[in-house]
Amino acid sequence: MAGSGIDLRRLPLIELRGGLTSDEFDNNSGQQDAAAIQLQNANLSHACLRRASLRGAHLEEANLEFTDLEGASLRGAHVGSTRLRFAFVDHTTSMRNVALAECSSIVDICWDAVDLANIDWGDTPLNKVQLGDEREARKGNTDYKTAIRANRQLAHALQKQGMNEVASHFAYQAQILQRKQFGLQAFWNTKKKWPNSWNWLFLWFLWLGGYGHRFSRLVLTYLIVLAFFGLFYCFYPPASINTHIPVWWGPWVTSLAAFHGRPFIQIGKNANLADYVTLGEALIGLTLEGLALAMLSQRFLCKS
Repeated sequence: MAGSGIDLRRLPLIELRGGLTSDEFDNNSGQQDAAAIQLQNANLSHACLRRASLRGAHLEEANLEFTDLEGASLRGAHVGSTRLRFAFVDHTTSMRNVALAECSSIVDICWDAVDLANIDWGDTPLNKVQLGDEREARKGNTDYKTAIRANRQLAHALQKQGMNEVASHFAYQAQILQRKQFGLQAFWNTKKKWPNSWNWLFLWFLWLGGYGHRFSRLVLTYLIVLAFFGLFYCFYPPASINTHIPVWWGPWVTSLAAFHGRPFIQIGKNANLADYVTLGEALIGLTLEGLALAMLSQRFLCKS
């Protein structure tokens, strides 16, 4: 049915039937692939596919940029390397069991209210899923700004539908790509070398806290910071350390107090170098606490 590489640009293909109906699709599992339309490498850009039936359709490497898919059913469609950039979808568009991450580009899709609950993320663990836009950026086929935008747009759409865990993953990927972009700009853009370098270093620092999306990494970083500074205070105790605290746990209590901001009111005239080190630990603690609050607010107080 149809053919690979066919040119269907700008054609009005409203209510095209390129597969089984919903009932037929559910009751004839053996015929799903045989009845599906073959549109591999087809050019469907700017075509109108409103209310089209594309269940199980083979759309590998097809170009669906700016395609109107409002009301269309892409249930179970094969979308390996499919370009969906700027495609129009709405709440009546069905993307059930569509492996969205296999598309080569989904940036700037008008997500509107399309149901994303039944998207197929494949057998790959969620924390390793990459959008096609990100893969293309890492290969040098597109810029990082496009990949960042694709991840943030999808994360926003998922969060609006209450899928915070999945949304958090793509928001995290956007931060990883942002860091990569700043690194490249610091290397190549000599006019803005230092601003980009500082942004790159700051994003590396925020990575230690998982950008507010990796709670386990945040806890691990918290424990490492306390242990490191506690060990430092064992050899170089601050002058402001409380002498009433037993010696064997005094450095660790000092580290804990410094992490949560206490040194700002403890440093006096007789302060030594270690007292000022506690200020650095306090700044690290302030940043990680901010990430923790942002993460908890997003996970437990977000009602969208």
